[in-house]
Amino acid sequence: MCAYSNILQVSMLDGRNRALFTTSPGAKPGSKWDDDLIGPYCFYSPSGNVKGKLIYANYGRKEDYNYLDNEGIDVHGAIVIVRYGHSDRKSKLGLAASKGAAAVLLYNDPADINRNNTYNVYPATWWLPGDGVEFGNFRLTEGDPATQGYPSLDNAARTSEKELEGMPKIPCHPIGYNDARVFLQNLEGPAAPQDWQGDLGFVYHVGTSSPGGLPVQVDIENKLETRRVFNVFATMKGAIEPDNVVLVGNHRDAVGYGAVDPASGTAVVLELARVFQSLASQGWQPRRTLMFCSWAAEEFGLIGSTEWVEEKKGWLFAHAVAYLNIDMILQGNYSFDMSGSASLKTAAIRAASKISDPRQMNSTLLHTWMERIPDKKNPGQPSIKRPRTNSDFRPFMNIVGVPVGHAHYSFLGEDGVKIYPFQRYPLYHTAYDTIQLAYMMDPDFAISRTVAAVMGELARDLVDSLIIPLSARDYADDICGMVQEALSDSTEKLNKVNSSASGLLEACADFSEVAKKLHEHIEGLKPQNPVDIWHLNNKLMLFERQFQRQGWNQVTSFDGLRESWQSISLANTIRAATDILRTGLP
Repeated sequence: MCAYSNILQVSMLDGRNRALFTTSPGAKPGSKWDDDLIGPYCFYSPSGNVKGKLIYANYGRKEDYNYLDNEGIDVHGAIVIVRYGHSDRKSKLGLAASKGAAAVLLYNDPADINRNNTYNVYPATWWLPGDGVEFGNFRLTEGDPATQGYPSLDNAARTSEKELEGMPKIPCHPIGYNDARVFLQNLEGPAAPQDWQGDLGFVYHVGTSSPGGLPVQVDIENKLETRRVFNVFATMKGAIEPDNVVLVGNHRDAVGYGAVDPASGTAVVLELARVFQSLASQGWQPRRTLMFCSWAAEEFGLIGSTEWVEEKKGWLFAHAVAYLNIDMILQGNYSFDMSGSASLKTAAIRAASKISDPRQMNSTLLHTWMERIPDKKNPGQPSIKRPRTNSDFRPFMNIVGVPVGHAHYSFLGEDGVKIYPFQRYPLYHTAYDTIQLAYMMDPDFAISRTVAAVMGELARDLVDSLIIPLSARDYADDICGMVQEALSDSTEKLNKVNSSASGLLEACADFSEVAKKLHEHIEGLKPQNPVDIWHLNNKLMLFERQFQRQGWNQVTSFDGLRESWQSISLANTIRAATDILRTGLP
């Protein structure tokens, strides 16, 4: 089920409710295909005709609304204007609704996406022009909203539109900063704090909930439709373990032209398929099955991948070795970057050590990666963090517990601080995400070839190695390190979890010790009995699944370990994973 738009406009009204100003329909980059572009809108926004006072709420975070409350500015019944950044777009809308706002306008401020405060914008640079509008999905759930938790097949029962969960509660609309300038310039009330000020060329005010000022009207007409979408797969069957599968994929739908998101990743997936097919034509066969995946409707909430994973959940649980996601690889050109399951860390580092850096002569990619994005907790290694973005790896990780890897080039600075303050590039999800932008970052496709080489070598290692190169030792170091960090911050936390903390720490110590023994056993193994190999590979594939059951593989920190039940739950999960690894060890 997807959301489509018919009417979208925001107007500033005079005292007689006549429109003094109406927003533009969005940018057109000047391509012969511009007429095929859809205008910007908030996917799944409810329809509505809303009129009210305008209030500026900075980035639309909790602390921003706390400031407005302290200043006596009530957003109840108002139309709130917020800028993108520093929080997920979905949370901005949900928080505004919880505060009683009637509608939300979203825009990118030049302070964030034109940081030089210059007119030197796209197509000369990657900075966003004033008519560029970021837009996308605002639904909280993933997959088909009408079949949550089960696959959206032809005969599936479907939830009625009125009962759908996770849908936006109030209308919203994205606008460019040229339009935002008109609205913000006409706001009354007190001046906004210094850290709320942007770069539109005047002092920002927050508005007022008292009478006066010009009202704003938001007209949204969206409709939900059930449409058939298609995932596309290409499979290379394994010669020895054909039941076990390594998956490589990306989505192919886009917001706008999508040259970076998703096409920069799709180009790499297609190149990898070509390379592996070339190897097969020369007589090579993978030990395990290799599957290339092209997902549909990712931008509408990971629909294609989620529904397929829900349908194939049992098979994936038993047979999926790993899923490698290759989406919008050109988020910058400073350094290779990767997030993913800790169990893939050693294999990813090994793959990067075999690839030459595309910009540094006589240097491996690993050396540059390690130098530019170092792991501060493990000197001499690059940082590989748990995934935080939304892309098609999520259902594999969240629903089944399959190890995942997500690779791209980033724009991190030498000190580890992002050159650009947000997670994605300035033209993300706008009509200006064109091939010209891709050429700016990767004019000779050297970066694209490098990502293809790393992920291709990682995929080859996963499908070809006798013992699957998943590291329980790295996984234990990761999860137990997070536990130690969470529980050692203060005695207050330890007191809150009481005796359960000691049980959790004991479970971590046992997990680490057993994982270490398992890999010592593997390193000293002289493989002769195929049954022994099968048992070892099964352990490596299945131990990580245990952490999916309670969602422990999805969190990026354990700061929430403040209640006894949480510590007990995590300890039991760790023990279950340890038991899988321990079985059959000498």
